[in-house]
Amino acid sequence: MRIKLVTLVICLQFWMAISAAGQTTYPMDGHKLKLAIEAEKIDSTKIRLFQQLRKYYAGQYLISQNKYYLDSAIRAINEAINISKKIHNDSLKYQSIKYLGLSYIQSGDTTNAQKCQKQTEKYFLDSRYFNLAIKSWIGFGEAADRKGVHNLGMDSYQRSLALFYKHPTAGNEAVIRYHIAQEYFLLNNPARGEKEALAIVAKFNNKNINLDQAKVFLAVYYQSIGDYKRALKYCLASVKDVEKFREISEPDFYYGELAVLYDALGESEKCIFYYKKTLELRNKTAIEEEFLFRTSGFIIKNYIKLGKTDAAINELIKTQKQHKPQSPLGKVFNMQNQAYCDDASGKVDIAERRYLQVIADLKSLQYNAVIGLAYEDLSNFYLSHNRLSDARISAENIGASSDLFEMKRFELLRFKIDSANNDAHGALEHFMKYTRFRDSISNESKSRDIAELQLQYETDKKESNIKLLTKNGRLQKEQLEQANINQKFILGGSGVLLILLGLLYNSYRINQRNANEIDKKNTSLNLIVFEKDELLKEKEWLIKEIHHRVKNNLQIVMGLLQRQSSFISNKDALSAIRNSEQRMNSVALIHQKLYQSENVMTVNMSDYIDEMVGYLQDCFDLRGQIKFEKEVDLIELEVNIAVPVGLILNEAVTNSIKYAFQTDEMGLIRIALKCISPNCYSLMVCDNGRGLPSNFDLQKTNSMGFNLMRGLSKQIGGKLIVASNNGLEIEINFKLQS
Repeated sequence: MRIKLVTLVICLQFWMAISAAGQTTYPMDGHKLKLAIEAEKIDSTKIRLFQQLRKYYAGQYLISQNKYYLDSAIRAINEAINISKKIHNDSLKYQSIKYLGLSYIQSGDTTNAQKCQKQTEKYFLDSRYFNLAIKSWIGFGEAADRKGVHNLGMDSYQRSLALFYKHPTAGNEAVIRYHIAQEYFLLNNPARGEKEALAIVAKFNNKNINLDQAKVFLAVYYQSIGDYKRALKYCLASVKDVEKFREISEPDFYYGELAVLYDALGESEKCIFYYKKTLELRNKTAIEEEFLFRTSGFIIKNYIKLGKTDAAINELIKTQKQHKPQSPLGKVFNMQNQAYCDDASGKVDIAERRYLQVIADLKSLQYNAVIGLAYEDLSNFYLSHNRLSDARISAENIGASSDLFEMKRFELLRFKIDSANNDAHGALEHFMKYTRFRDSISNESKSRDIAELQLQYETDKKESNIKLLTKNGRLQKEQLEQANINQKFILGGSGVLLILLGLLYNSYRINQRNANEIDKKNTSLNLIVFEKDELLKEKEWLIKEIHHRVKNNLQIVMGLLQRQSSFISNKDALSAIRNSEQRMNSVALIHQKLYQSENVMTVNMSDYIDEMVGYLQDCFDLRGQIKFEKEVDLIELEVNIAVPVGLILNEAVTNSIKYAFQTDEMGLIRIALKCISPNCYSLMVCDNGRGLPSNFDLQKTNSMGFNLMRGLSKQIGGKLIVASNNGLEIEINFKLQS
């Protein structure tokens, strides 16, 4: 039995394509584009207009499936290719050939489509546009999937991944592998698809990469097999990524999936909240109106579940005022929403007529995707009004489903109908089927626990490799020290050779017979100087590599602490782990700044403080409750000073966030780092919170945070000053040794 997620993958890809077609703002419609082409005199502009015309026709074909639009798209892009050849513009030519391949895919001509794509790839690779070559294969695979040629889609994504491995800076591995995970489901191999999606999340989750698609993909899969716990985990994670990165053009899809999940869990209040967020986002776009009325319908049904009939009716009226239904499907779903409200209001006859009309209209429009759900609505309507015969007939028209939860829900409905009809045999039969599907879902959930154990096993393996990574780090440090010794030796040798050069030049003036020998020695000297420069570059690279590896090792430990915290219920232990994670991040940021900077010896404190504050805001999910003011001079500190300063700053800001303000109280934290005289600096962190207790004594406190700040202050030759002045003030003045 194919899992429903296979269908969902196809629907997701079509949703993205249709949504893009519906939301794309073309500069002109087809007729105006033709007029613009006729009037255009510049060939390169005319080519781009033909490309836009092909895109317009391709979008119309995607919506209507009318072959006229597909033929028109192919003719338009061929015109663009012919003009490109005429003016010898290879860039526009192969760009147009790429679009021609996509149109061939739409027409089912995969042979010519592949020829076009291979020509495009060759041009991009020869021109060293490696990123465009990778993206072209991804687009080609997506087009193949929309046509249902999934083997070709898999080949396209695998080719894209192979190019990425050759040119790793030119693509996004997570995006490519996400398409491969999708493809496994389309090829009826859900186990491989799930494994690939989990591997993507495990590899990239702590690398500041947007994984929203992979996470929502796993969420829908786990929902389809009944593992609601993991479904909710990944769905919430996908929404968090969408809100963090803000790179997605259809964020409403992710909120909609979260609403569907809460609907299945029976949490109507949360379901309504996220459906409203979905509807709010869709109201801001040019999305087809049937999606607006369908989303509003889900809100109405959940209001009715909660017994809030007035709220359901208000939602119906509000949607009708904002969007008067124009399209056939928009009118159908608006009528369905009216039926829900009529039924809840006791207008039984009107509700029945509307339920029946919805089914008739969906059949005439051949919109088969939701006819089964419309029959289910009608059957539940008849059952609620004790019209058991009509309920049975409607239920028989629901149709087969491959989704475990839809089948379970259907069998439960039939059980209720037969029970109310005193059909003991039929009721027992459907109840047994309902129980079997319920148990099947339970078994699927248990199998997911095995996957959790496997993931834990992989985590343990990573922990065992930490020692090896640390050992390698020490070895590289020793190699760097040896490189420093070699550099000094070369510099000394270069000085000696410079003296020899002076003697040789003097000898040349005395006796020109030594001219040839001097030339040879000059050549040798230049070679040594070149080798010296190369060694200096190698030293700088090695230093950056060490900082990079230290930062990566710290992130690995942070990731392990994050995973460990999910298994700890003790609040004190959990707080200690999270504090350790934040302290490690403050050190990791310094090493990140060093390997990203041209100067590998000092840290730009202004940039560093901005990133640290941003990290702490995300960690504590402040949502704007606490504002930050920063007054930081253009100061660069060496790593041995930057690390303790960063740790002090982390402790001071964390202390203010956690203890300075009451819950829901707006607060202000001010951070200042000033150069008060040459090599003398002042670091101050203050807030407008509750301040210190009247009996507070810094010398007697046992707080780890204050003890750590006091010790670090001494380490950099400074003194920690703590005072209450309309809040807490922490100040450290320190002087660097010149």
